[in-house]
Amino acid sequence: SDQASLIQSEDDLFQILPFLAILVKMEHPEAEKRILLKMQEANPSFKALGKNYYRNKLSKQVNRIYEIIEDELNRFPVEENFVFGVSAKFDSWIPGVVVAKEVKKRRPNAICVLGGIEQESAANELFKKYKCFDFAIWGEGELPMSLLIEKLLKKDGDFSQISRLLYRNKVTNHNQYSSNQENCSYLDMQHYSKLNFETYYKYANGIDLEQIQLPIETSRGCRWNKCNFCALSWGNLYRTQDINNIISQIKEYYLQYKAVRFFFVDNDIVGKSKSLFVKFLDSLIKLSDDLEVDFDFHADILHLNFDKEELLIPCLKNLIKQHLLLKTFCL
Repeated sequence: SDQASLIQSEDDLFQILPFLAILVKMEHPEAEKRILLKMQEANPSFKALGKNYYRNKLSKQVNRIYEIIEDELNRFPVEENFVFGVSAKFDSWIPGVVVAKEVKKRRPNAICVLGGIEQESAANELFKKYKCFDFAIWGEGELPMSLLIEKLLKKDGDFSQISRLLYRNKVTNHNQYSSNQENCSYLDMQHYSKLNFETYYKYANGIDLEQIQLPIETSRGCRWNKCNFCALSWGNLYRTQDINNIISQIKEYYLQYKAVRFFFVDNDIVGKSKSLFVKFLDSLIKLSDDLEVDFDFHADILHLNFDKEELLIPCLKNLIKQHLLLKTFCL
């Protein structure tokens, strides 16, 4: 089915089985047996602990999910209306739907927005099926979400000019598309602003703050952009941030939050230009020296078009000398 195809891999499926159990119990009670069989498949040795072991295990996991949702929602004042965003990237739509349903039960006036979906058809399918969502956005969501928040704050019910937005017709309750479907309303990476992590740190209770990794996005899209099966190629232009802007962000995050661990969310940190990549590494080294800080960076690298002499010797070896750690995952 269209929904099953959103599950990325079997390993991911094992991780979301408790959430899937909640959904199928609501919609297809007979499917619970298949979930228990999947749990047994993942850990067959536990069968010796009794025939009800897997069912009890699943029940405890489901109860724990509800407890966490309840605890988190209780942290917000009851009288406070809020917008609740759900990412449906790959298989995350399953726990997202579960949480959104619980939000609506406890806070009927909450606005639930579904996002993180690359294709319009997938957004329409999920939005049509799950009435817990008030809006759905596909493709890049920053600009549509920002415009949607402005409309909601002004109590302006005309959403027709917000790109890549789905909402419900209040009269027919059918899905309605915004009339503005231009693909030009994408984030300008050359003027990418620093993210505000104040709220994130505020609620990071019980977490070792020095172990927090902050995301850094140096580019959008894919510099290869030739794979029809890949979401990165679906209507997204390849765009990059200015190197100086990236360095400035990292510096400000350190000065403001004392953050020293970062991960680059790009699918390829090298990008189209190897010379610019080397310049970027030199800038990271200089920043580390200036601040007298050992940073910890994690990044993905596509090894196309360069060999180990070009990359490992002049770049990574130099980083090691400067006590700067760059962990790379070559694809």
